[in-house]
Amino acid sequence: MYAGASLLPLFLFLPETYGPILLLQRARHLRSTNPNARVIAPRELEDNQHSLSELTSIVLTRPIRMILMEPIVSTSCAYISLCYAIFYMTFEAYPFIFIDLYGLSPGECGLTYLAIGVGCLIALPIFMTWDSILTRARQRNAAWTRQEEYRRLPLACLGGPMFVVSLFWLGFTARAEIPFWVPMLSGIPFGMGFMCVFQALLNYLTDAYEIFAASANAAASCSRSLLATLLPLATAPMFHRLGIWGACSLLGGM
Repeated sequence: MYAGASLLPLFLFLPETYGPILLLQRARHLRSTNPNARVIAPRELEDNQHSLSELTSIVLTRPIRMILMEPIVSTSCAYISLCYAIFYMTFEAYPFIFIDLYGLSPGECGLTYLAIGVGCLIALPIFMTWDSILTRARQRNAAWTRQEEYRRLPLACLGGPMFVVSLFWLGFTARAEIPFWVPMLSGIPFGMGFMCVFQALLNYLTDAYEIFAASANAAASCSRSLLATLLPLATAPMFHRLGIWGACSLLGGM
């Protein structure tokens, strides 16, 4: 509902940033102001060379081809998908920990998810701090700002260890003799790590592939949604067979 409500103002007020479309609009404007101007945008040449069905097939198959042929896309999609799947598996694991082990009610168990939300909110100032560092480095024309890896991946390098540590924290402290709030607080680095990894890799794909960024992000979206649908089905059997400690350690080791 929120996404649907935000669509209209985005459509009305978000400026166009796609390079080929900007060139197309500029070419049309020049031709309208000067009928003698022989200005043609590259996109118009593409439209004349390919039919609508050909363009549609190219656009729809490009994410698949990028997953298969582009190592950056395939490895980024694999890591994002794994983190996304573990994120949802942890959601399903909380009732086994806080209801079955600690005896909390379903309503009280629902409140334990707030720690993950707090971690996601704490990640926001991390993003803003890194953006300010990146902006100042660009202003002084630092060499490392011209490489996508150095611009985007440091946040993933920060978030990855936090994501892993939080899973081992959850597994090692979820015991009846330890208060429930101790494993609950593992949700803070869990949310921080997930947000840092997720946003860093998506921004990296966007910077690396520029005009094909939509296809790269489509590949990431499809792959993570597929894995996040399938892997959580194994959560209940895994926690029943391995126990809380074993299952969380397995997820952390992955």
